[in-house]
Amino acid sequence: FYRGFGINVERVLVSALKNGAYISLGSDSHHHSALATYYHVFPLLDKYKVPKTRVVNSSLAYCESFLNKRRENR
Repeated sequence: FYRGFGINVERVLVSALKNGAYISLGSDSHHHSALATYYHVFPLLDKYKVPKTRVVNSSLAYCESFLNKRRENR
């Protein structure tokens, strides 16, 4: 990771939580071996006590449910 990565991720997370936004985890992978490598994010989710209901892609079922509700509320 480049210098300052963790600080930037933490700032975005804090801002999102403060403003009621939902969170979506992504690995920004450029190689198949790095897909879904979220190990650096989990400590932040714990630190800020982010509920799973705020993480849109915490599971496939929750993601589908979230998207369906958003479609219904358009």
